[in-house]
Amino acid sequence: MKLNQFCNKAIILEDLKRFFGLSILYFIALFVSGPLYAYSFSNVKSKHQLRSVVDAISGLEAHGLIAGAAGILLGVLLFRYLHNKNSVAVIHGYPFRRSELLNSHVISGIILLSIPIVLNSIVFAVVLSNITLNIDLRVLFGNNVNIEEIASLYSAKQAIYWFLKIEIISIVFFLISVFAATISGVTIIQGALSSILPFVPFFIIEVVDEALGNFVFGFRSIASDSFTTKIIPIPVLRNNISQDLNYVVWYICLCILLYGVSLWLYKRRDLEKSQDTIVFDILKPIFTYGVTFCTMLLAGGYFYSLKQNTLWLWIGGFIGSFLGYFVSQMTIKKSLRVFRSLKGYIVYLIVIGIVIIGIKVDLLGYERRIPDQDQIKKIYFDNLQRSGKGIVERESIESVIAIHRMIIDNKKDIIKAEFKAQNQRNYSEITYITIGYLYDNGKKVSRRYRVPKSLLANNAPTKQLYESKEYKEISNKLLLDLDLEKVNTVNISGRRSEKRKIISDKDEIKELFEVLRKEVLEEPYESMIDRNEWATIEFDTNSDAYDYGFSLYLADNMQQDVHVAFKRAYSNLEKWFIQKGYLKDIRILPEEIEYIVIQKANKDYSDSYSSDDIEQDLIIGNSERVEIKDKQIIEEILRTTDTSTFSNNNYNNYIVAIYTKSDVIHYGWYNEENASKYLR
Repeated sequence: MKLNQFCNKAIILEDLKRFFGLSILYFIALFVSGPLYAYSFSNVKSKHQLRSVVDAISGLEAHGLIAGAAGILLGVLLFRYLHNKNSVAVIHGYPFRRSELLNSHVISGIILLSIPIVLNSIVFAVVLSNITLNIDLRVLFGNNVNIEEIASLYSAKQAIYWFLKIEIISIVFFLISVFAATISGVTIIQGALSSILPFVPFFIIEVVDEALGNFVFGFRSIASDSFTTKIIPIPVLRNNISQDLNYVVWYICLCILLYGVSLWLYKRRDLEKSQDTIVFDILKPIFTYGVTFCTMLLAGGYFYSLKQNTLWLWIGGFIGSFLGYFVSQMTIKKSLRVFRSLKGYIVYLIVIGIVIIGIKVDLLGYERRIPDQDQIKKIYFDNLQRSGKGIVERESIESVIAIHRMIIDNKKDIIKAEFKAQNQRNYSEITYITIGYLYDNGKKVSRRYRVPKSLLANNAPTKQLYESKEYKEISNKLLLDLDLEKVNTVNISGRRSEKRKIISDKDEIKELFEVLRKEVLEEPYESMIDRNEWATIEFDTNSDAYDYGFSLYLADNMQQDVHVAFKRAYSNLEKWFIQKGYLKDIRILPEEIEYIVIQKANKDYSDSYSSDDIEQDLIIGNSERVEIKDKQIIEEILRTTDTSTFSNNNYNNYIVAIYTKSDVIHYGWYNEENASKYLR
């Protein structure tokens, strides 16, 4: 095809002359929020200011919002002629092919959007190059970090990344606006569709994902940080996709797809429907049911958030779907007389009802499915998040499958416990369990459960798994893989006290590490699930760089700080602290305590409480109360008191008040069994 058949030079020049003002405004908006903002930090005096420069390059969402708004607005202006019967008749009366018209306007739009981005990228490159010349990065970060890597954050390469990101956003949103112009006959509808369409896939995935997570037992979210959510347009605004070639290629393909579909529709557009809301009849039911489904999800989620009640979910969903269906019908027909379309809404309700019933009865067997052990290559199992390596030993795999089967068998009790926790706003006795299976053929299956801690705490499969060497190595991977050469200091902070010890001697750090390593690898199950601790041990590495966000860029060259609990069962570690004379600087000793009071609580503290509430309770007193001064018994109480979080009034219903000689009071809890031997 010849160039003059693909596009028309006169149309392009006319578009550039008419809309160059928008291009200038776009340049100014990008310049103020980008290069000018970065330049204001050219005399960097602190790491905080340096972090602001990084934000100016890639972190600020303002760039994405400006780029998206510019693309949508330009698309609306360039194709506004399609929505007026007179102008559409005149322009299509010229001896131009429809493809020639569309291509010319698309080229004009890309030029008008690209020039401001290119100019700002050049300014950005100059500003970033000057920053590293004006500051000494070693003064800010010391000699323990890779200065070359930090300097690369302010090189011309970052300006290229910025250019790619803004260019992609502008063109994607511009072509979405072009697509909306071809299917709509009203300018306002084009603008609305252009603004909404990029959000719709993301919204549907997130809301459906959340709904399935609440109502499908074991469903694990696939929306968060997945490729599925990154390939739809809206995440471009907040993800640094310009540094990942896969996403750059995808968005280029998306632009080609949007252009191709828009061209195909433009050629088949009925010019007489220039003022119809939706000009293609085949798209009208898609628009209607799409709006109905989205409003159903939105209203249902809102109502559910108010009461956390399933009935409210159904009521909200019904109201939302009803309004969405008939408002969309009114929009399409431009009339209030739409209630004759009730049949279509009833069909929608029947389909949705069938889907919901199918989910509730687990028609596909999703909730009951457990893989055969012979098919499993690896298992990921943890309470909060994956820990890199997976479980491969057959005994451990058997334990995980047994735990999974136990969870499924106790589904009703688990749901009741979760419902109770939601009503009481007390989640301390609920924990998350993620189980991921990797099959021999590469297939992955993942489940996530909210399970009462009591269900997992006292059973043989959990104990066998937790005490296996493989599980301990996985759960303590950060500690065991720690490079001690990069550890600057070890900071030990006492639990619920002002005590603090800093160890900087390299030999002592190595000794401490070896003792701690032995403790975690030999730790019994009972200690592993115990959340009470004397102190927190922090291996401090390059925390400054992490504090200011540089871990995102320097993960290969730096390691993060490692936090480990000094648990009450770690007897060898305690002996090491005694040997070094550090124990008095880490935990409360009996010699520092005046006396301890154990008293039955006069009220329910399971929802929330403060120190003032407990103090008032102790002042009121109770017949079940004892005051203890014997140092040996005090040490025993210190080792058995629950100091983690208050569970509920049936479990921890005795206050343990520890009065120190320095007039500081520490509080803990006892259940009736533990308290009874002191109350005799």
